[in-house]
Amino acid sequence: MKNKPRPTRHYLHHYYPRKQKGGLTIFSAVILLSLLILMLIYATQVQQSEQRVSANEYRQKIAFHAAESGADQAIEYILSNSVRVLSADPNAVPDGAGGMRAGWFDATAGVWAACPDAPTADHPCGGSVPAGNLSSSYFFDDPTTTSAGKFDSVPINIGMLPAESTARVSAVLCHIDYDNPVGGCMIAPSEGDDVSHASFVVTILSYGYADCVDPADTDTCQVSATVALPISNHTVTRGSPPVPLTARTTFPPTGTVEIVPNPNAGGTGVPVSVWANANTECSTGEATLGSGDWATCEFHEWYETDEIPADMACTTPSCSCSKSEAISYTVGTEDMMGIDILEDVNFPCDLFAYYFGVPESEYQVVKSAAKIIADCDGLGPDSHGIYWVSGATCRLDGTNVVGSPKLPVMLISAAETTTFTGNNNIFGMVFITDVEVPDAQWNASGTNIVYGSVIIDAELDAFVGTFKVIYNADVSLLAAGTNGIGTLSGGWRDFGLPEPAWEE
Repeated sequence: MKNKPRPTRHYLHHYYPRKQKGGLTIFSAVILLSLLILMLIYATQVQQSEQRVSANEYRQKIAFHAAESGADQAIEYILSNSVRVLSADPNAVPDGAGGMRAGWFDATAGVWAACPDAPTADHPCGGSVPAGNLSSSYFFDDPTTTSAGKFDSVPINIGMLPAESTARVSAVLCHIDYDNPVGGCMIAPSEGDDVSHASFVVTILSYGYADCVDPADTDTCQVSATVALPISNHTVTRGSPPVPLTARTTFPPTGTVEIVPNPNAGGTGVPVSVWANANTECSTGEATLGSGDWATCEFHEWYETDEIPADMACTTPSCSCSKSEAISYTVGTEDMMGIDILEDVNFPCDLFAYYFGVPESEYQVVKSAAKIIADCDGLGPDSHGIYWVSGATCRLDGTNVVGSPKLPVMLISAAETTTFTGNNNIFGMVFITDVEVPDAQWNASGTNIVYGSVIIDAELDAFVGTFKVIYNADVSLLAAGTNGIGTLSGGWRDFGLPEPAWEE
């Protein structure tokens, strides 16, 4: 049997193709595809993580904004009740709720309760009040809604908060004595104390919540934030001239003026009734006292009693300064001016800046601290605090009582015309200014009495009838010192106190 011939190389090449090429390309493609898949998975995870972080930051911001909104609302609540915080009079507030000893600071019915000696960590006083001040500090605790072991929030409107968020606000209060500010908190002033030197610091503790299933139940909220904000009362004045009548321009051309002076304005035993402009450098020119009928006398001569009545109103048939007891008075057409009439060559040309501490060009600073009204016809005995009249006219007609001795007004009239007619009794301070209307004017007729002080920083149009200013330092101080509320610089902070046991 013949053997087959062995295939030649050419023959093998013809019947067995060469080795396939491209395996490395396929392998590289698989590796690249795997890397792309891994990068895609990583990018997806990073994106998901960033979305979670972004969502958490968003919810945290919502909770933070809810906490800030709650704190702002609490400030407005304290502002609207600021008189109660300082007043030691149980009947201070006309609605019957009273001052600190009746309605707000009362052992059984007050909304401010004394901090316990050893507050728990979740108590508003726990951690936010120094141990040495616990005995004289208070926390907000309304007994009409509080259950045992619960700490109520300062009332706020939840509907004004961002969607799916809520907030609860507590507060602690400390009274400060301006005469001894380093002494720390003091026990709430009692009736008869000089509250004109007292201030208060309220620390707002606001808890904000977001991502809430039920905003009424903070346990259903996923995110929380806390804000602590101390606020304090302040005066809107830098320094009041301690005299009953301050006149930048002529006062009065006609009419009758009776003034009870500050008995110690010029020094101990040196009374001052009028502080008039005699500064020739002022653009308005010097003030002259006109041709009216003047009479000034001490308070016991005007009241005809050695004690000022509790309501400050005249109790005799007709309180007046008789010529025999007057310090300054008019005989015929001649004015007999005594030592109580001060015509000052150094009188401040910018009276607004002297009184409020800001130049008249920046009057909006003062205006922002006041209740802005368009006319004076709505003022009455329940009016108190700072009012700024911005409009065509401020007019008091008929028989009106504005303010009260314990709750006086600071009436700042920037109206074009300020008119007092009829028989008006005003408790507080009246400031007539031309900062909004350069030609603003003031006129009066009838019988008008101001228990406190008057500053005329505008032109006098017409004056007839009788105008009386009965100086009272307490009324003037209270008018300017119990209504301004502001935050303390550098006082904002977040805090880490445990959430209190809220009342649901």
